[in-house]
Amino acid sequence: MSWLMQKVSVLLFLAWVSFLFYAGIALFTSGFLLTRLELTNQSSCQEPPGPGSLPWGSQGKPGACWMPSRFSRVVLVLIDALRFDFAQPQRSRVPGEPPVSVPFLGKLGSLQRILETQPHHARLYQSQVDPPTTTMQRLKALTTGSLPTFIDAGSNFASHAIVEDNLIKQLTSAGRRIVFMGDDTWKDLFPGAFSQAFFFSSFNVRDLHTVDNGILEHLYPTMDSGEWDVLIAHFLGVDHCGHKHGPNHPEMAKKLSQMDQVIQGLIERLENDTLLVVAGDHGMTMNGDHGGDSELEVSAALFLYSPTALFSTVPPESFLLLHLLAAGTSVATTGPFIVLWQAVSAWALLATQTFYSTGHQPVFSAIHWHAAFVGFPEGHGSSTWLPALLVGANTFASHILFAVGCPLLLLWPFLCESQGPRKRQQLPGSEAEARASPEEEQEEPLMEMRLRDAPHHFNAALLQLGLKYLFVLGVQILACALAASILRRHLMVWKVFAPKFIFEAIGFIVSSVGLLLGIALVMRVDGAVSSWFRRLVLAQQR
Repeated sequence: MSWLMQKVSVLLFLAWVSFLFYAGIALFTSGFLLTRLELTNQSSCQEPPGPGSLPWGSQGKPGACWMPSRFSRVVLVLIDALRFDFAQPQRSRVPGEPPVSVPFLGKLGSLQRILETQPHHARLYQSQVDPPTTTMQRLKALTTGSLPTFIDAGSNFASHAIVEDNLIKQLTSAGRRIVFMGDDTWKDLFPGAFSQAFFFSSFNVRDLHTVDNGILEHLYPTMDSGEWDVLIAHFLGVDHCGHKHGPNHPEMAKKLSQMDQVIQGLIERLENDTLLVVAGDHGMTMNGDHGGDSELEVSAALFLYSPTALFSTVPPESFLLLHLLAAGTSVATTGPFIVLWQAVSAWALLATQTFYSTGHQPVFSAIHWHAAFVGFPEGHGSSTWLPALLVGANTFASHILFAVGCPLLLLWPFLCESQGPRKRQQLPGSEAEARASPEEEQEEPLMEMRLRDAPHHFNAALLQLGLKYLFVLGVQILACALAASILRRHLMVWKVFAPKFIFEAIGFIVSSVGLLLGIALVMRVDGAVSSWFRRLVLAQQR
């Protein structure tokens, strides 16, 4: 009975250590990777946004909803990483002295001229955005009105498309013709939502001109054609210039001057029933990076203008428009059952190598979704857990196999020995000494016999092996967490480093469960062999 209690104690202790890792992963994830649930509710003109009737009445002009529409058309110019101070003029800090020349200040002069000459037609706001300040998350927040997060738990699993209620969907439902040009991220977020679109790849951050020049090729001709109700242009040059050179570089001055010319050209073509919106989705640090929550990263510019008067008062100086939001325990053990750290580390690294060699990558776009239909060519009907289980088993097969097989490392030293009975080595000395020690001439027990000689050592070695393997896995996930934290302002943090952390966290959970199952299986086999061995010894004694 005591040996059974020892086995149960080993499993319980390993489960407790695994739980500590789970708690650490959950604590880090809850703070670093905020999550939200997608709402399935869809707004409609027949349902008011709150209880009671609207004060202005639900009946408006044709095409209006909830309130009369003030403009027939809107032009949205989204300048990626347009920090608020980029739209401010250069001013001298000391009265009477010329201002210090900074490449990113004073280049959007058309905004300042309009604010001074037409104060009732224009406003410049500082929008305070919520992290993560990355383009895709910011676009989701701008179009849905929700908090930007990395993980969106909803029906759009395995897709970037936004399925919850959003501005683009409402405009399309209202029959508005939406024309888009620029960053191809919109293609993934709103597939098939645009009446006309000109997408350009945004992957090469060192290319400052391809996307912007492609937009300019279509912008003015499309605007002059009049075949649109909503015109969206997403420029990337300022953002790419920040990543490549930083804001304090002459190229940034050229890019902002180009954007100023674009805005001036649009203003000259605006009609009285059209609203111009110039906005930045986020800011950038003094190094040109973004993704975090520093003051420069969450500060973005927002400019409104219309040929007709928008406001009855002079704008205030400043206005805030938006405010969104391991340890391991070592166990000393004696006896022949010792697995070196090098072997455990190599085993864990081999599991990682198998993960990559079987065609997997720690990014969501590389998940083998076709695995859900292996053996089920006709589909699964309404079942969702079975395809999810198949995809998970395919993705983390290497983690499962190597974790379940980890306890077999205890047998590796014995397998490396030569087969057959071996005599114990004699110590140097005379024949008399050799004859005086007849036990030295006995054959050394084989592997099976040595397992029976020290069962308590075997249990302790299983515990030590489990802790070593958990420690190696914990070091891996700790490294991923540190990389995601240190590089939280890196351009690729939400595309590479954060997904890597998520895969490692899930892999750790799968591996720890597999390790417990493997150790339990080895203990079960050891118990059965021990029972058989005891019966064999009793039979021989008779």
